[in-house]
Amino acid sequence: MEYQYIGAYNEQNERHGHGQATFPNGDVYEGKYKNGRRHGLGVYKFAKGASYDGEWKEGKKHGRGVFHYPDSSVYDGQWVDDMRQGVGKYTYANGDTYEGEWCHHLRHGQGTYIYKQAGLMYVGGWVKGRRDGTGKIVKIGGEPIEPPPQVHPPEPEQKGSMCQNDPPVQPPPPPPYQPPPPPPVDTKKEQIQRAKSHCCTIL
Repeated sequence: MEYQYIGAYNEQNERHGHGQATFPNGDVYEGKYKNGRRHGLGVYKFAKGASYDGEWKEGKKHGRGVFHYPDSSVYDGQWVDDMRQGVGKYTYANGDTYEGEWCHHLRHGQGTYIYKQAGLMYVGGWVKGRRDGTGKIVKIGGEPIEPPPQVHPPEPEQKGSMCQNDPPVQPPPPPPYQPPPPPPVDTKKEQIQRAKSHCCTIL
């Protein structure tokens, strides 16, 4: 399968506006382009079942978006340069959830992790994906537990497959050479007028 694009172009022959791209591996993107790159709202569907529906900037996931991962986990939140960053909610394949701050794909800042099967949740700070000790574990509903129970480590997140890049657009071929038109042929009337003018010049 070859790369295929159906959609709008700008005057520089770049993908620009709404379009749909199908990649050789079976991935499909449909949405907005700007100057050849995915930019604005768009949906990227991976051939293996994952998908991203949200905002793009200069070819990268950037802004608000929802990513459905291959293991059935889901992230709904903010993105910066293709990474989970800002505030978002991650629902894990086992039913656990984390809602809070993210940095470089990792839980980082303030957030709440719910252990669904245990009926518990951790509320507090996170550093590079791990609880930093400044929070507390409580029962779902808010009742504190002393001493804090042992719970399994938070589930790891998926990073998802790499989106395919659109190939560079080849500039349009130059127009075929057109020879200049032959000089106009004088009519008999024009020849007579030119002869009279020439005679007047000599006199």
